[in-house]
Amino acid sequence: MKNKFNCVDMKHKSAEKIYKIISEYNIEEELKFWQERSDKLKDKKRKTLEKHNINT
Repeated sequence: MKNKFNCVDMKHKSAEKIYKIISEYNIEEELKFWQERSDKLKDKKRKTLEKHNINT
């Protein structure tokens, strides 16, 4: 059975989507974008760890 999932292709498509979003941002807007994304990821990680009762 052949796996149809291509992680490199997925990474390139995701990078292209992000580029389209931030390509017209100035530096302050881009920094804000990445800070917000980072905060969301940290929150998601915290919630996942809490859900599975994992201490770090």
